[in-house]
Order: sequence, then structure tokens, then C-alpha cells
Amino acid sequence: MMTASASMAVIQLHFVVTQLRTSAPGDSLWYLWGGGNAEPMAYQDGTGDSLKLLKSTLVRTFDFSGRSRRAEVIYYWIASVLANVVLGFAVIPLLSFNGRIIGSELIRFALSIPAFALFVRRVHDQNRNGAWIIVFIAFFALSITDGLRLLWSDTKPPFMTLIIAVGLILWVACMALTFLPGTNGPNKYGDDPRLE
Repeated sequence: MMTASASMAVIQLHFVVTQLRTSAPGDSLWYLWGGGNAEPMAYQDGTGDSLKLLKSTLVRTFDFSGRSRRAEVIYYWIASVLANVVLGFAVIPLLSFNGRIIGSELIRFALSIPAFALFVRRVHDQNRNGAWIIVFIAFFALSITDGLRLLWSDTKPPFMTLIIAVGLILWVACMALTFLPGTNGPNKYGDDPRLE
């Protein structure tokens, strides 16, 4: 089940993306995220657009082609956190301790399925090969095994510090690949999703 810190991370990421979208060339934030000399693209992002982006993610759960906007990731994460909380409160209290751990990981896995294709579409938006999914898969596998280790041990394994360090590095890599801006205009993976 999502923790309060994970929910806070989603809120902070939404703030960063909002700040990035509203920053202009010359602002340090724009250059930090790779904007360079490119002009920011203005597009409407109202409530209807948010629901459209979320629906697009769910409809394209197994579609690894094309491109996706950063905003699509934010709205998907917010919806996943809400669904995780609702399912967690509805199902998890009915289970035993081991059942809670397994149930929590199964809910997380089910809610993460669309994220795999979404991640590939995000790296496509940056004109990168979808093989970068390896970073996301490694992070996801590490996070699942970390959650399931509670079933087998009450003690902290000696290599836990290494697992945490590798997980942190993979998390930073996933966040960078997810939130770096896409290329302006069409690229070899399709048209600019901000213009749709």
C-alpha cells in the first residue's frame, strides 16, 4: 500500500512539472530540465484534459508505441494512489498479516501494469529507444522484492543497505527519464502529444 511519503512524492512531482511548464526560457528550472534554447509549448490543461489523459493511459495499457506527455504520468500516479488507498482500506483489513503483505503487493502490481507502457511512451517522447524500460523493470522488481522480504524475515539482511542504495539510484534514473522534456514537434516515434 502507498505510504504517506509516496503520496507526498507524487504531490511534489506534480508541483515540479507545473513549475516546469510555466517556466520560460532563461529560467534556471527550464535549463536544468534540458530546455536549452527550446521554447516552452503552451497547451491547455483543464479538468477535461486531465481525464482525457488518464483515460488515454488506461486505454493504452499495453500500447508501447507512440509518445505520452509528462502530465499523463502525473494524472496516472494520482489516480493510482487514490485507487491504492481505496483498495487498501477495502481489502487489506480482511486479511491475515501474510495476506496483507501479499495483497498489498498484488494491488501495487495491478496498478503498475499501465506504468510500463507509459514509461516507454515517455522515453519515446524524448526520442530515446524503449529499451530504457530495463531501468524501470529493475526498479519495480527491487521494490516488489523489498516488500515481500517482510514475509521471510523479521531481521534486516546485511545487504539491505546495498539494496536501498541501488533502489535510490534506479528511482532517480526513472524520475529523470520520466520527467525530462520531450522533443518539440514530431520525432521518429510519432507526433508531439502536446499538440493532440
